[in-house]
Amino acid sequence: MSVLSPIPADSPEIREELLLKLKWLMFSRVIIITFLLGATILINFKEKSAYFQPYLFSLYGIIISTYLVTLIYLFLLSRVKNLIVFSYLQIFFDLAYVTAIIYVTGGIESIFSFLYILSIINASILLYRRGGLIIASFSSFFYAALIGFEYYSIIPFSFGQTFPKVVYSPSQILYNISINITGFYATALLTSFLAEQLRKSKNELKE
Repeated sequence: MSVLSPIPADSPEIREELLLKLKWLMFSRVIIITFLLGATILINFKEKSAYFQPYLFSLYGIIISTYLVTLIYLFLLSRVKNLIVFSYLQIFFDLAYVTAIIYVTGGIESIFSFLYILSIINASILLYRRGGLIIASFSSFFYAALIGFEYYSIIPFSFGQTFPKVVYSPSQILYNISINITGFYATALLTSFLAEQLRKSKNELKE
């Protein structure tokens, strides 16, 4: 039994279930990233020159690399033995991409912090409570680190952005981080509870 999950990684039934869920995860990732690309194009439609702003090049790079990585995942899917570890790796990479997207779209002002919640939901469905809480914890760490690094000027503010920097007080920073972290853990607990109840119901029907 894996230390990352309370479910046996070598169970044929679990493997079949995880394969199906991972396919849906990859499909949803493509849908979300396509929506992000479409939204970016529409927002900048009126000003063609806006397509070539530095931060948008970074965003385009993230989007394209997400497509490529998803293709690699799809190629490896039938070849990987431990799908639980593979699931964690995919979601960890998703967190890295989400953090990068938030960074290039405004940091604390970015509207894309909700993408962490989507990763937490995926983890809770794939890996149940333990997985959901692990990903919620890493989401909290990545988000808090990003906002903290920007606040203390350890990394440049919103790479490539042209709008002026808004100065936030420490209390505002703490409030923003606290609200997001609370949402992350609440999402993990609620979604994993529903996923576990569904699994329990399926097992009862089989019996």
